[in-house]
Amino acid sequence: STDCQLDSFRVSRTGSLSLADAYSYCGAGRLQEKSDTNQMTIRLTSAPTSTGGLFSCNLSIPQQSCECGKKKLNRIVNGVETAVNEFPMMAALIDVKTKTVICGATIVTNSYALTAAHCLLQRTINDTVLLVGDHNIKTGTDTSFSQVYIVAQFMSHPGFTVRPVANDIALVRTGRPIQYNPGVGPACLPWSYTTQSFEGRTVEATGWGDLDFGGPRASALNKVQLAVIGNQECSQRFSVTVPYQQLCTYTANRDTCQGDSGGPLFFTNLANGLLYDVGIVSFGIACATAKPSVNTRVTEYLDWIMVNTPGSFYCYQP
Repeated sequence: STDCQLDSFRVSRTGSLSLADAYSYCGAGRLQEKSDTNQMTIRLTSAPTSTGGLFSCNLSIPQQSCECGKKKLNRIVNGVETAVNEFPMMAALIDVKTKTVICGATIVTNSYALTAAHCLLQRTINDTVLLVGDHNIKTGTDTSFSQVYIVAQFMSHPGFTVRPVANDIALVRTGRPIQYNPGVGPACLPWSYTTQSFEGRTVEATGWGDLDFGGPRASALNKVQLAVIGNQECSQRFSVTVPYQQLCTYTANRDTCQGDSGGPLFFTNLANGLLYDVGIVSFGIACATAKPSVNTRVTEYLDWIMVNTPGSFYCYQP
Protein backbone atom coordinates (compact mmCIF):
# COMPACT_ATOMS: atom_id res chain seq x y z
CA SER A 1 0.00 0.00 0.00
CA THR A 2 1.25 3.47 -0.85
CA ASP A 3 0.41 4.96 2.55
CA CYS A 4 2.06 2.20 4.66
CA GLN A 5 -1.23 1.61 6.51
CA LEU A 6 -1.84 -1.93 5.24
CA ASP A 7 1.55 -3.17 4.10
CA SER A 8 4.92 -1.91 5.27
CA PHE A 9 8.57 -2.79 5.66
CA ARG A 10 10.17 -1.45 8.86
CA VAL A 11 13.88 -1.29 9.73
CA SER A 12 15.50 -0.55 13.09
CA ARG A 13 19.14 0.33 12.47
CA THR A 14 19.94 -0.25 16.16
CA GLY A 15 18.31 -3.68 16.33
CA SER A 16 15.47 -2.55 18.58
CA LEU A 17 12.92 -5.38 18.82
CA SER A 18 10.17 -2.88 19.61
CA LEU A 19 10.96 -1.03 16.36
CA ALA A 20 10.49 2.23 18.27
CA ASP A 21 13.21 3.90 16.18
CA ALA A 22 12.33 2.12 12.94
CA TYR A 23 12.14 3.65 9.47
CA SER A 24 9.04 2.62 7.47
CA TYR A 25 8.85 1.91 3.75
CA CYS A 26 6.02 0.93 1.43
CA GLY A 27 5.24 0.76 -2.28
CA ALA A 28 7.53 -0.78 -4.87
CA GLY A 29 11.26 -0.36 -5.41
CA ARG A 30 14.63 -0.97 -3.76
CA LEU A 31 16.13 0.38 -0.55
CA GLN A 32 19.44 0.17 1.26
CA GLU A 33 19.95 0.40 5.03
CA LYS A 34 23.11 0.27 7.15
CA SER A 35 23.09 -0.88 10.76
CA ASP A 36 24.22 1.57 13.44
CA THR A 37 25.45 -1.35 15.58
CA ASN A 38 26.10 -5.03 14.89
CA GLN A 39 22.38 -5.71 14.90
CA MET A 40 19.39 -4.88 12.73
CA THR A 41 15.70 -5.70 13.16
CA ILE A 42 13.42 -5.82 10.13
CA ARG A 43 9.70 -6.51 9.95
CA LEU A 44 7.54 -7.04 6.90
CA THR A 45 3.82 -6.53 7.54
CA SER A 46 1.32 -7.68 4.95
CA ALA A 47 -2.46 -7.29 5.11
CA PRO A 48 -4.71 -10.37 4.54
CA THR A 49 -6.12 -8.70 1.43
CA SER A 50 -2.72 -8.20 -0.20
CA THR A 51 -2.11 -10.08 -3.44
CA GLY A 52 1.54 -10.51 -2.66
CA GLY A 53 4.62 -9.91 -4.75
CA LEU A 54 8.33 -10.55 -5.01
CA PHE A 55 10.41 -9.67 -1.95
CA SER A 56 14.10 -10.33 -1.49
CA CYS A 57 16.75 -9.22 0.99
CA ASN A 58 20.55 -9.24 0.70
CA LEU A 59 22.89 -8.84 3.68
CA SER A 60 26.51 -7.77 3.30
CA ILE A 61 29.40 -6.60 5.48
CA PRO A 62 30.83 -3.39 3.99
CA GLN A 63 34.56 -2.80 3.87
CA GLN A 64 35.79 -1.06 7.01
CA SER A 65 35.61 2.66 6.41
CA CYS A 66 38.17 5.15 7.67
CA GLU A 67 36.17 7.42 9.95
CA CYS A 68 37.60 9.15 13.00
CA GLY A 69 37.33 12.41 14.86
CA LYS A 70 33.72 13.12 13.93
CA LYS A 71 31.56 15.23 16.19
CA LYS A 72 27.94 14.21 16.49
CA LEU A 73 26.02 17.33 15.45
CA ASN A 74 22.14 17.53 14.88
CA ARG A 75 32.25 21.25 33.96
CA ILE A 76 35.57 21.56 33.88
CA VAL A 77 36.00 25.09 35.38
CA ASN A 78 33.86 27.65 33.53
CA GLY A 79 33.13 25.17 30.79
CA VAL A 80 29.76 24.49 29.18
CA GLU A 81 27.78 21.30 28.85
CA THR A 82 28.27 19.47 25.58
CA ALA A 83 25.45 18.29 23.37
CA VAL A 84 24.47 14.65 23.97
CA ASN A 85 27.10 12.43 22.31
CA GLU A 86 28.76 15.49 20.75
CA PHE A 87 32.12 13.78 21.34
CA PRO A 88 31.64 10.09 20.38
CA MET A 89 35.28 9.33 21.23
CA MET A 90 34.92 10.41 24.85
CA ALA A 91 35.10 7.64 27.44
CA ALA A 92 35.55 7.33 31.20
CA LEU A 93 37.21 4.96 33.62
CA ILE A 94 34.57 3.97 36.18
CA ASP A 95 35.06 2.46 39.63
CA VAL A 96 33.01 -0.74 39.73
CA LYS A 97 32.02 -0.42 43.39
CA THR A 98 31.14 3.27 43.63
CA LYS A 99 30.12 3.72 39.97
CA THR A 100 31.94 7.05 39.91
CA VAL A 101 34.26 8.55 37.30
CA ILE A 102 37.91 7.99 38.10
CA CYS A 103 39.41 9.58 35.00
CA GLY A 104 38.65 10.44 31.42
CA ALA A 105 39.79 8.43 28.41
CA THR A 106 39.66 8.64 24.63
CA ILE A 107 38.69 5.87 22.20
CA VAL A 108 41.41 5.45 19.56
CA THR A 109 40.53 2.00 18.15
CA ASN A 110 37.70 -0.45 18.69
CA SER A 111 39.74 -2.21 21.40
CA TYR A 112 41.83 0.55 22.98
CA ALA A 113 41.38 3.86 24.79
CA LEU A 114 44.08 6.37 25.75
CA THR A 115 44.32 7.74 29.27
CA ALA A 116 46.93 8.95 31.75
CA ALA A 117 49.22 6.45 33.46
CA HIS A 118 48.67 8.06 36.87
CA CYS A 119 44.96 7.19 36.56
CA LEU A 120 45.86 3.50 36.79
CA LEU A 121 47.91 3.73 39.99
CA GLN A 122 46.48 1.45 42.68
CA ARG A 123 43.82 0.18 40.30
CA THR A 124 43.24 -3.24 38.73
CA ILE A 125 41.26 -4.50 35.75
CA ASN A 126 38.85 -6.10 38.21
CA ASP A 127 37.72 -2.85 39.85
CA THR A 128 37.61 -0.67 36.73
CA VAL A 129 35.41 -0.59 33.63
CA LEU A 130 35.37 1.62 30.55
CA LEU A 131 32.20 3.65 29.92
CA VAL A 132 31.52 4.89 26.37
CA GLY A 133 28.68 6.71 24.66
CA ASP A 134 27.35 8.38 27.80
CA HIS A 135 26.46 12.00 28.58
CA ASN A 136 24.80 12.50 31.96
CA ILE A 137 26.24 9.75 34.10
CA LYS A 138 23.58 10.24 36.78
CA THR A 139 20.50 9.64 34.64
CA GLY A 140 21.46 7.03 32.05
CA THR A 141 18.38 7.98 30.03
CA ASP A 142 19.61 10.77 27.77
CA THR A 143 21.30 8.53 25.21
CA SER A 144 20.80 5.00 23.93
CA PHE A 145 24.50 4.60 23.08
CA SER A 146 25.85 4.29 26.64
CA GLN A 147 27.75 1.04 27.12
CA VAL A 148 30.12 -0.42 29.72
CA TYR A 149 33.07 -2.59 28.68
CA ILE A 150 35.05 -4.96 30.88
CA VAL A 151 38.76 -4.07 30.92
CA ALA A 152 41.16 -6.80 29.82
CA GLN A 153 44.49 -4.99 30.18
CA PHE A 154 46.18 -1.88 31.56
CA MET A 155 49.33 -0.78 29.76
CA SER A 156 51.19 2.19 31.24
CA HIS A 157 54.23 3.67 29.52
CA PRO A 158 57.34 1.94 30.95
CA GLY A 159 58.99 5.32 31.47
CA PHE A 160 56.17 6.75 33.59
CA THR A 161 57.31 8.47 36.77
CA VAL A 162 55.43 10.40 39.44
CA ARG A 163 58.23 12.68 40.63
CA PRO A 164 58.75 14.36 38.31
CA VAL A 165 55.66 13.52 36.27
CA ALA A 166 56.87 12.11 32.96
CA ASN A 167 55.50 9.83 30.22
CA ASP A 168 52.02 10.06 31.75
CA ILE A 169 50.25 7.99 29.14
CA ALA A 170 48.56 4.59 29.16
CA LEU A 171 46.41 2.31 27.06
CA VAL A 172 43.31 0.49 28.27
CA ARG A 173 42.28 -2.60 26.30
CA THR A 174 38.70 -3.80 26.41
CA GLY A 175 37.74 -7.45 26.70
CA ARG A 176 35.53 -7.26 23.62
CA PRO A 177 35.53 -4.84 20.69
CA ILE A 178 33.93 -1.43 21.25
CA GLN A 179 30.87 -1.19 19.05
CA TYR A 180 30.95 1.94 16.90
CA ASN A 181 27.67 3.74 16.25
CA PRO A 182 26.48 7.37 15.90
CA GLY A 183 27.30 8.01 19.58
CA VAL A 184 30.56 6.05 19.85
CA GLY A 185 33.63 6.26 17.61
CA PRO A 186 37.39 6.90 17.63
CA ALA A 187 39.32 10.15 17.74
CA CYS A 188 41.86 10.82 15.02
CA LEU A 189 45.48 10.48 16.11
CA PRO A 190 47.68 13.43 15.09
CA TRP A 191 49.93 11.71 12.54
CA SER A 192 50.09 14.81 10.37
CA TYR A 193 50.88 17.14 13.29
CA THR A 194 54.14 15.63 14.54
CA THR A 195 56.05 18.85 13.80
CA GLN A 196 53.36 21.11 15.24
CA SER A 197 53.93 22.58 18.72
CA PHE A 198 50.36 23.98 18.85
CA GLU A 199 51.69 27.08 20.62
CA GLY A 200 49.11 29.84 20.25
CA ARG A 201 46.45 27.40 19.09
CA THR A 202 43.16 26.66 20.83
CA VAL A 203 42.32 23.15 21.99
CA GLU A 204 39.20 21.76 23.62
CA ALA A 205 39.13 19.67 26.79
CA THR A 206 36.19 17.48 27.78
CA GLY A 207 35.41 15.68 31.01
CA TRP A 208 33.17 14.82 33.94
CA GLY A 209 35.55 16.35 36.47
CA ASP A 210 34.98 18.90 39.25
CA LEU A 211 33.33 22.18 38.33
CA ASP A 212 35.74 23.96 40.69
CA PHE A 213 38.67 22.98 42.87
CA GLY A 214 37.17 20.84 45.63
CA GLY A 215 33.74 21.65 44.25
CA PRO A 216 30.92 19.47 42.94
CA ARG A 217 31.55 16.87 40.26
CA ALA A 218 29.88 17.36 36.86
CA SER A 219 27.02 14.99 36.06
CA ALA A 220 26.96 15.78 32.35
CA LEU A 221 29.96 15.94 30.05
CA ASN A 222 31.49 19.43 29.92
CA LYS A 223 33.84 21.08 27.44
CA VAL A 224 36.13 24.09 27.64
CA GLN A 225 38.41 25.84 25.16
CA LEU A 226 41.99 26.42 26.29
CA ALA A 227 44.98 28.19 24.77
CA VAL A 228 48.23 26.30 24.28
CA ILE A 229 51.29 28.16 25.60
CA GLY A 230 54.90 27.49 24.74
CA ASN A 231 57.01 25.21 26.90
CA GLN A 232 59.45 28.03 27.67
CA GLU A 233 56.68 30.20 29.12
CA CYS A 234 55.27 27.17 30.91
CA SER A 235 58.66 26.42 32.48
CA GLN A 236 59.04 30.02 33.68
CA ARG A 237 55.61 29.94 35.36
CA PHE A 238 56.45 26.68 37.15
CA SER A 239 60.12 27.64 37.79
CA VAL A 240 61.05 24.18 36.54
CA THR A 241 61.83 22.82 33.09
CA VAL A 242 58.79 21.42 31.29
CA PRO A 243 60.02 18.99 28.58
CA TYR A 244 58.66 19.01 25.05
CA GLN A 245 56.89 15.69 25.70
CA GLN A 246 54.42 17.76 27.69
CA LEU A 247 51.99 20.36 26.35
CA CYS A 248 50.85 23.29 28.50
CA THR A 249 47.52 25.12 28.42
CA TYR A 250 46.49 28.33 30.12
CA THR A 251 43.39 30.48 29.82
CA ALA A 252 42.36 32.78 32.66
CA ASN A 253 39.48 31.38 34.74
CA ARG A 254 39.20 28.26 32.59
CA ASP A 255 40.79 24.92 33.27
CA THR A 256 40.52 21.19 33.66
CA CYS A 257 40.12 19.94 37.23
CA GLN A 258 40.07 16.82 39.42
CA GLY A 259 38.44 13.94 37.59
CA ASP A 260 39.36 15.31 34.16
CA SER A 261 42.77 13.58 34.27
CA GLY A 262 43.34 11.13 31.46
CA GLY A 263 40.86 12.94 29.26
CA PRO A 264 41.63 14.43 25.86
CA LEU A 265 42.70 17.74 24.43
CA PHE A 266 41.13 17.99 20.99
CA PHE A 267 42.52 20.07 18.14
CA THR A 268 39.94 20.72 15.44
CA ASN A 269 41.07 20.84 11.83
CA LEU A 270 38.89 23.62 10.43
CA ALA A 271 39.33 22.32 6.89
CA ASN A 272 37.66 18.96 7.54
CA GLY A 273 36.05 19.53 10.96
CA LEU A 274 37.71 16.44 12.45
CA LEU A 275 38.95 16.16 16.03
CA TYR A 276 42.55 15.11 16.70
CA ASP A 277 43.59 13.92 20.16
CA VAL A 278 46.76 15.97 20.74
CA GLY A 279 46.93 15.92 24.54
CA ILE A 280 46.11 13.87 27.65
CA VAL A 281 45.25 15.79 30.82
CA SER A 282 48.08 15.11 33.30
CA PHE A 283 48.44 17.55 36.21
CA GLY A 284 48.06 21.11 37.45
CA ILE A 285 48.17 23.25 40.58
CA ALA A 286 44.58 23.30 41.94
CA CYS A 287 42.20 24.49 39.16
CA ALA A 288 42.05 27.76 37.21
CA THR A 289 44.95 29.34 39.10
CA ALA A 290 47.74 31.46 37.64
CA LYS A 291 49.63 28.24 36.89
CA PRO A 292 49.20 26.42 33.57
CA SER A 293 47.90 22.88 33.27
CA VAL A 294 50.31 20.26 31.96
CA ASN A 295 49.26 17.58 29.50
CA THR A 296 50.99 14.68 27.77
CA ARG A 297 51.81 15.56 24.15
CA VAL A 298 50.33 12.70 22.10
CA THR A 299 52.42 13.37 18.98
CA GLU A 300 55.51 12.26 20.94
CA TYR A 301 54.02 8.82 21.65
CA LEU A 302 52.50 7.73 18.34
CA ASP A 303 55.13 5.03 17.79
CA TRP A 304 54.57 3.69 21.31
CA ILE A 305 50.82 3.58 20.70
CA MET A 306 51.24 1.72 17.42
CA VAL A 307 53.65 -0.87 18.84
CA ASN A 308 51.35 -1.62 21.76
CA THR A 309 48.09 -1.94 19.83
CA PRO A 310 48.91 -4.78 17.41
CA GLY A 311 46.28 -5.59 14.83
CA SER A 312 44.44 -2.30 15.35
CA PHE A 313 42.99 -0.32 12.46
CA TYR A 314 43.92 3.38 12.41
CA CYS A 315 42.72 6.13 10.12
CA TYR A 316 45.24 8.52 8.66
CA GLN A 317 43.36 11.79 8.25
CA PRO A 318 45.52 14.69 7.05
